[in-house]
Amino acid sequence: MPRSAEARSLPADQLRFSEVLSAAISRRNLTLERIGARLREAGTPVSIATLSYWQTGRSLPTRARSMQAVEQLERLLRVPVGHLTGALPRDSSGNWEQVTDIPFDQRPADALMAIGIRSAREFSTHWIQDDISINADFTQQREDTRQFIRATTDGLDRIPLLLDQVSTDETTALISAEAGCELGRVVQLEEQSLVAAELLLPHPLALGEPWTLHYRVTRDCTDDRERGYRRRLTTSIRLHVLTATFEGRQPATIGYVNRPTGQDEAHELRQELITGPFVQIALPNPTPGVHGLSWTL
Repeated sequence: MPRSAEARSLPADQLRFSEVLSAAISRRNLTLERIGARLREAGTPVSIATLSYWQTGRSLPTRARSMQAVEQLERLLRVPVGHLTGALPRDSSGNWEQVTDIPFDQRPADALMAIGIRSAREFSTHWIQDDISINADFTQQREDTRQFIRATTDGLDRIPLLLDQVSTDETTALISAEAGCELGRVVQLEEQSLVAAELLLPHPLALGEPWTLHYRVTRDCTDDRERGYRRRLTTSIRLHVLTATFEGRQPATIGYVNRPTGQDEAHELRQELITGPFVQIALPNPTPGVHGLSWTL
């Protein structure tokens, strides 16, 4: 019987911590939301997304701040001292710390390869549709992406996902696989303020085989510095569609933003769009660089 996608991705020692944590949470009959609130009250905040990743084994607590949260979890869940920390792999810090040594100006693909995620060179993207939904009070943003790819090598079984991330546990984005893939490992690269994840395909693709996948990223919009969505294209694709749906009041202004590869934020171009509860823009053959939507309230 073939192994599941999750079993292919997660080592046994990494799963041990998740199993011990899950059992402790189950015994106390606490929700992740309640645990997150108690950790915040104790001064060791951890996001619901991070707790979920720990519970499923998709990531491990390795930083000093995260270890303090695990020690607080032991008190909160009323387990003996060392019950959770002792379940962590002894070499877990070494497994992940190597990525923090990668200079920020290196290509994101290099960081992904350093943690064992396949290079984007093993597939080509033909089109991407990013559907952004913002809740009524502008506190949460859901980003649904549908991506059509074609394998450029035989045996492609996963693709990488790299997200910009504010480097605090409390603002970790929640990644979920919706169709055509499963979520594998999720690794926080604190030094680069990035989150790297792998999306596991249900079967290895043959050379030239097409595939469509759908994944979702949910973020808390608590930082007023950034209102919008941006995607970085490293190569040309045939079509990029961007939509934004505002569930409450519509923004005061909204625009399409573009920054060619090699240009800094000061050279970002903006094209104003007609504001409304739903906005869409289709980009045939977009050039490499940053493409997105930006709005003001």
